[in-house]
Amino acid sequence: MELSQARQYLSLGSDQSAPLSNDEINEALTKQQMMLREKIETAPTKALVDKYQQRLNDAEKAARVLRASLADNAAKPSALATESPSISQTMMADMPLSGTQFSSVSQGTVNTLRAGYELAGRYRIEGVLGQGGMGVVYQAFDNIKEQSIAIKTLLPHLVNNPKALSRFMDEAKLSSQLSHPNIVNVFDVQQQGDQVFLTMELLEGQDLRALIEARQAANVPFDVDEAMNIANSLCDALSYAHKQTVHRDIKPENIWLDEEGEVKLMDFGIARVMSNTQRTQTGAATGTAYYMAPEQLKGTSKVDQRADIYALGVMLYELLSGDVPTGRFKSLTELNDQIPQGLSDAVDKALETKAEDRPSDAAELKLALATTIGIKSNISNTSNLKTQPTTYPKGSNKLVPIALSLAVMAGSGFAYQQGWLDSIIADLTPVDKALIAEHQAQAGRLQGEIKTIARRFDNGVRDLTSDLRDAERNNSNNLEPLRLAQRLTKDYLVDGNLIPELEGKLAQAQTLLRTQNLNEQQSAQALLLLEEVKAGYQNLWQEFNASKSLYASQTKATSAKAQLEAYLAKQGYGQSEKVKQGLSAYQLALKARSEGHFTQANKVFSESEPLLVQALLQTKLISAEKIKAEEAQAALLAAIKKYSLQSPEQTEANTLQTKGQSLAKQGLYSEAKQSYSQAAQHYQQLLNGLSGDIANVEAQWAKAAKAAKAAKAAIEKAAREKAAREKAAKAVRLVGKLVTIPAGSFRMGSNDSQVDDEKPVHRVTLKSFKMMEHEVTFAQWDACVAAGGCSHRPDDQNWGRGSRPVINVSYKDITQQFIPWLNKTTGLKFSLPSEAQWEYAARAGSQSKYSWGNSIGSNRANCDGCGSRWDDSKTAPVKSFSANRFGLYDMHGNVWEWTQDCWNDNYHGAPGNGNAWKSGECERRVLRGGSWYSVPSYLRSAPRSYYSLGIRFNSFGFRLVQGQ
Repeated sequence: MELSQARQYLSLGSDQSAPLSNDEINEALTKQQMMLREKIETAPTKALVDKYQQRLNDAEKAARVLRASLADNAAKPSALATESPSISQTMMADMPLSGTQFSSVSQGTVNTLRAGYELAGRYRIEGVLGQGGMGVVYQAFDNIKEQSIAIKTLLPHLVNNPKALSRFMDEAKLSSQLSHPNIVNVFDVQQQGDQVFLTMELLEGQDLRALIEARQAANVPFDVDEAMNIANSLCDALSYAHKQTVHRDIKPENIWLDEEGEVKLMDFGIARVMSNTQRTQTGAATGTAYYMAPEQLKGTSKVDQRADIYALGVMLYELLSGDVPTGRFKSLTELNDQIPQGLSDAVDKALETKAEDRPSDAAELKLALATTIGIKSNISNTSNLKTQPTTYPKGSNKLVPIALSLAVMAGSGFAYQQGWLDSIIADLTPVDKALIAEHQAQAGRLQGEIKTIARRFDNGVRDLTSDLRDAERNNSNNLEPLRLAQRLTKDYLVDGNLIPELEGKLAQAQTLLRTQNLNEQQSAQALLLLEEVKAGYQNLWQEFNASKSLYASQTKATSAKAQLEAYLAKQGYGQSEKVKQGLSAYQLALKARSEGHFTQANKVFSESEPLLVQALLQTKLISAEKIKAEEAQAALLAAIKKYSLQSPEQTEANTLQTKGQSLAKQGLYSEAKQSYSQAAQHYQQLLNGLSGDIANVEAQWAKAAKAAKAAKAAIEKAAREKAAREKAAKAVRLVGKLVTIPAGSFRMGSNDSQVDDEKPVHRVTLKSFKMMEHEVTFAQWDACVAAGGCSHRPDDQNWGRGSRPVINVSYKDITQQFIPWLNKTTGLKFSLPSEAQWEYAARAGSQSKYSWGNSIGSNRANCDGCGSRWDDSKTAPVKSFSANRFGLYDMHGNVWEWTQDCWNDNYHGAPGNGNAWKSGECERRVLRGGSWYSVPSYLRSAPRSYYSLGIRFNSFGFRLVQGQ
């Protein structure tokens, strides 16, 4: 990548004479990263995601190129620099193609460390070299060693995964212990907070995959010596490493060739962070599975160094044949009879399906390779893989590096001529004219790059049209940005003059290259033309991408401008210098857009927007001070009016307020703000001067308010007392008289009975409570029905309603209808009595069988055998017999009375405080007191009975207590 192109990618201008600093490069890269990652996250289509990701990769590569240029401290011409990165992309096995990941992470959305950040107080981050599913690789500067290094970090979400973290730490520590000339040097592994990282050497050069692709594009295959040089170096590295670990991911992407042609094996152990099965399932087969041994693909746990031997065999096969061995592949000698039979056999043996049939280790493989082709096993000649020295063509001040590829180019929407490469090859001068051949190879590479960029532009225009159709069909939020991008692309790029001009220069270069007896000056001139064409298409592609982001930057700037102008008009303010700067920048951006300079327009729109926002903030700060002054004046006038005070002299404050308004109209914002602030202070001082008078008035008001409050409290108290009396009277009307039962203690139960449910006799202590003097009557229940509180209207058996106790009511009828209605109507709280309350009230202080003694007597209660004057075949009206000593009627006989308690067969565990027993058989509740149907023994104070919650009988009734 050229320096001028790198500067353009980071919006730093193309003038190479303008000096740059690392801070400027880092700041420009950070801006591009933030902008492009935001676009990636919000892109509506995959095509746009891919485009923005490519732009992000280009920006990061540009930063590396510019930093390398600064580090050299020399003016190296780079107009024709090769595409090999000047600062290495220190690779990871979990970079794109690996698929090694613990959870889904979209590339391009990882939050990277910003340039300038110091990690662990030692390593200053300079930029991102690459990122993938497992982590991010940065270029950094070690402040202690004073040298550039690479830092590889584990993604934060994997730091929180104990399995991933443990394996990363173990394998990273192992990598740091491997020290070999053919293994990338890992210095240390560290952790700072949620950042787990390892430090390693920063490599210069390219990975083997890039070299393979370049050779394939140029149709320049690897010869046996070159393949053997690589294989021998890797065998040496693996022989050393297999003493401690197995790599498991040998592939061209993990093999680095530095500028001297030395081979480096990378990423020991990182590929093992996942099992083989997981790697295949997550997509590793795309770039890794071809190199995996069969036992790895099956997911077996028995994987040893022979898996690396297999991968090395695949790679040797690919280097010498141009393809990977799949299915029933042919031996190398069948594909190329120039390859020695022994070498072919050695590769076949390394590719055996069963591990036990392969060479047992790397040393055995190296020996087999060396022996079969008759060379020594310590071959180290890598001269053919070095980066060759550069030369300058006559009349040119640009560097012309030797390329590794000669791309074949065909037309794709532009006026490229078919067959031009064949003409060049046919007309080439003898091989000894090295420089011309070099120029021709470089020309081929350039034309291939031009074709790639042109095709990228064509595809981008088509994708844009497709995205626009989708957006129109779906009424997408992205519709307007796409419409603007398409209009700008068509008017300025597709239908403009640039493409015809570039095609003309391309045709001119091709004509020169087809010249018979081509000389150095003509080949150099052709190269210069092709460089111009390439730069032109790169600029075309850059402007196309800029057109797609122009809507956002212009919209933000336009919105800020509109808000500012509207606010100025509303407030009547003039334009300050900052306002003028912002508006001027906005106009420059519009001009750049109208001339088709979309990148520049984006930049200036982005620069104008904060200026306009800051200008608006300035005006709002003036308004804030103005409001303070007005509020202070209003507070002063309000106090004068509220407390009926004498108004002080306000002339000076009024003058300052008027002056502030005048200054704002002139655009003198700072002075206006100060004037308003002074006016507010003056008004406040005047208000403070009235504080004594205000205090006196408020004291008088407080005294009057206190008296009013006391009067109001007395009135409210009287009202509450009246309401309480009315509520009590209403309760009496609805439930009759409530008898206060005094607090006390008694022995509950009886030993007289032959059944156990009255035993054991136990002491119960109760608080005072209130109970209805008689059972609830039909009249009281019918009142509930009439009021809508009760839906059940019980049958009176034709015995009469009115004052007779209500019968045929269940526990549920009472607790779900009558009691809620009564409580709501009276505002009081009623409930059924507990069993202990009922017996305590029935005994009325006695311990005899009945409250009056141990004999039933005559005409004391209504039952079968009570000698009552009432018909003992039905209920009697309430209060037909004498009350007990507490003043309660009918506690014996007439109707069984429901209580709150759940049924228990005896009193073991019964509450001793008079509360209801809430455990036991709660689908059955206790009834007490006997009924008209009962014999006298059931009328004693102690007998107990029970029935289900929903049962209704003509002998069941109830009375209530208050406060439970």
